[in-house]
Amino acid sequence: MGLRNLYVDIQALRLEKEEAIFVEVKTFDETASPVEVFTQAMGQYALYRFALDAIGNNAPLYLAVPESAVAGILSEKLGQIVIARLNMKLVVYDAQSEEIVQWI
Repeated sequence: MGLRNLYVDIQALRLEKEEAIFVEVKTFDETASPVEVFTQAMGQYALYRFALDAIGNNAPLYLAVPESAVAGILSEKLGQIVIARLNMKLVVYDAQSEEIVQWI
């Protein structure tokens, strides 16, 4: 993007739809402030989405989050508002097995 390089964690091909997707992975490790972690993740997601749009890349962008984040801050009113406003796509994963459990 101009003189700046942005790096999404995962670029993959979604076979069933034969489309490229981008996934930014966040751990939401045990932290004193889930709001701070969510704020950073939300800003990074928005930045990547805006950058992709600016170069005409309409590939889906996902934020990968552990089940604990979905059960925590993302299920709270604040999380739901942000997800809706940013039209965030989520990939929910099991932190222990590192397997995807849900696409939202």
